[in-house]
Amino acid sequence: MINTITSTSELNACLDGLWLNIESSCLTCTDPDCMGYIWLTDDDARTLMGAGQRIVRVNPPQGPRFIDSYTRDATGKVTVQTRSPKCPFLDSAHRCSIHQQRPLVCRLYPLALETLSNGAVAWVLHRNCNHVRKISADGKLDELLTQVRRVINAMSPEFAADLLTTYFAVNAVTEWISPADEREVTIVLEVRSAKGSSADSNVGRQL
Repeated sequence: MINTITSTSELNACLDGLWLNIESSCLTCTDPDCMGYIWLTDDDARTLMGAGQRIVRVNPPQGPRFIDSYTRDATGKVTVQTRSPKCPFLDSAHRCSIHQQRPLVCRLYPLALETLSNGAVAWVLHRNCNHVRKISADGKLDELLTQVRRVINAMSPEFAADLLTTYFAVNAVTEWISPADEREVTIVLEVRSAKGSSADSNVGRQL
């Protein structure tokens, strides 16, 4: 039984339990992870700024914030021409140098909020993750999906709404999941239908 999740710290604790021993899978991972424009919650932004790290806000003063993985032009102005830039916090051994302060989106993975090709927004599990592959090979994918749903459903309505508000702001300025990656996800919970209304179903389905 999971207690109601009302804060980022509580969600992080649940995720630590959900992805127990994921580090061992990461050690042998050859997937191009830790790339792209990594979005931040308010808590993430405060933590990273408090640690002296640089972040970027798109469309200030109220737009979404991201880890500063942006390239600059000759004048120093931020550009968005680089597709899927490498996270600046990966060290030479491909390990996260801010692991204790890493953003929620990183802690969630291989669980993620994604906008699908039909416009629906859903919680999805990325099956093209080394950790998920190992769980699938052990015949425990259904058990994992059950645990994931418990975590999602344990979020209080207020906390979930705040998280989705941040995601929708991010969604307005970023690309949707690629067709190739979309074929490698399992939908855990649809939170907004293709027409933009809230979804009622929480039945997982595989693309």
